[in-house]
Amino acid sequence: MEDFHPLPSTGPLTGHELVQYQLDARRWIESTCALALASRHGNAERIAEARRQERGYAARFSRWERPEAPHAEVARELGLTPMARTLLLLIAAPQVWGEIAAAYVSCIEGTRPLVDELLLGRLLDANIVLRTTIAYELDHTAPLVASGAVLIGRGVRPYASLAARTSIAKRISATR
Repeated sequence: MEDFHPLPSTGPLTGHELVQYQLDARRWIESTCALALASRHGNAERIAEARRQERGYAARFSRWERPEAPHAEVARELGLTPMARTLLLLIAAPQVWGEIAAAYVSCIEGTRPLVDELLLGRLLDANIVLRTTIAYELDHTAPLVASGAVLIGRGVRPYASLAARTSIAKRISATR
C-alpha cells in the first residue's frame, strides 16, 4: 500500500485539486458501502478484500485532513469532533453524489430511510462502542444537530432519516 502524507496547504481548493478531493472522498465512501455489503453477504475472503480496499481509500482521503478541505472547513466552523466530521460527510454524500445514493440503497434493508444511524454504523463497520459514539454525535444537543447542519426526520432513532442541510452539502461538495 502506498504511504500517503497530507498534501501541503495551499489555500482554497480549486481546479484539479478540487476534483481530486471530490474523487478521493467519493471513492472512500463507495468503499465503505462495498465493505458493508461484503460484511452482510460475503465470505471471509471477500470481507478481507473489501476491508483492505476501504483502508487504502481511507488512507488516500486522509491526505485531505487540512484546514481548507471543504469538510474540514465546515467541521472547524461548527466545532465538530473528528467522528462528527466523518458522519457529516457520510450523511451529506448522497446529496452531493447521486452514485452514492445508489450505493446506499444497496446497503439498506426494506423501507428504511436512505440515511439513518443504522446505515452509518454499517458503513463504519462499527462495534458497540462506535455505535454509541455515533448516537452521541447525533444527539439533539451535540453540535452536528444543534447547529442545524444535520436534520433528523420523524421517527424513532436509530431509524429516523438523516440529511445534511442543503447549504452544508453544497459547501462539502465545494459548489457553495
